[in-house]
Amino acid sequence: MAPLQLNESDTLQLIKILNEYGEKALLTKNIIQLSSPKPKNYLLEVWVDAWPNFNAVLVIYDWTVTEVTHISYTYYEFSLKEESLLKLLQTPGIVRCSSIKFPAILSERKTVVEEYMKSKDKFVKKCEMYNLYHLDENSLQSSVAPTNLNVGILTTEHLDDIADTWEQSSTEQVDSTKEYINVLINTFPNVCLCNSIEKVVAYGLGTDCGTIGYLHVNANYRGRGCTKALISMLSAKYIEAGITPSVKIQPENILSISVHEQIGYQSSGIVVYDMEF
Repeated sequence: MAPLQLNESDTLQLIKILNEYGEKALLTKNIIQLSSPKPKNYLLEVWVDAWPNFNAVLVIYDWTVTEVTHISYTYYEFSLKEESLLKLLQTPGIVRCSSIKFPAILSERKTVVEEYMKSKDKFVKKCEMYNLYHLDENSLQSSVAPTNLNVGILTTEHLDDIADTWEQSSTEQVDSTKEYINVLINTFPNVCLCNSIEKVVAYGLGTDCGTIGYLHVNANYRGRGCTKALISMLSAKYIEAGITPSVKIQPENILSISVHEQIGYQSSGIVVYDMEF
């Protein structure tokens, strides 16, 4: 059977099946679930090597239909067999000749992806290793915001403030970054903390990686419990939406690991690689 792109109905069925594979399929399942039934701001494609008895899944975010210019395509994979993933990658039209990101390649599939991309003259521009952590619903430890801050949600009115805190490689990316943030705000769960004049001083923003995402606390508000509050409240929003909260943390980031563990996160024992080609 040739690889095929799933329709909306089959994609919803796939989410249920992926749930049976636990943490290894968690990010792929989350990213499909967060974008279902149909994303508003970008195109989402879900490919399998066969259906319904699949051995590999590729999820593709197509950013080329948006005003985001610093990303073209983002790929997520889950596979039971190396050869099945390779079959999907070799399918005409799957790997496009543009900037490509794989934010969470399972460690045992890293070589397959890297070697295939090399065969297409696409070489690694970035490769970072992360450990995957997840949070069970019953393990969530609540943490409230500092008493002098108000809890809210991010809107497009906050774009400039958030963009100012965003790491950008060049000034030319400013408009693209704002559009990317705008997509995140309108697609994924988020939470923010505001001071008495309603200025955002801290925020947590879900990402297109299937994780609870970006966290930022203004320098003057650090050390007050804002980070724990953001993680706790954002995780609760994911749980409320029926999605298992997860996060990628680099092994040397001891502080982040400690804070997440205080909220109830635990290691999945899974290593993933964030790669760009």
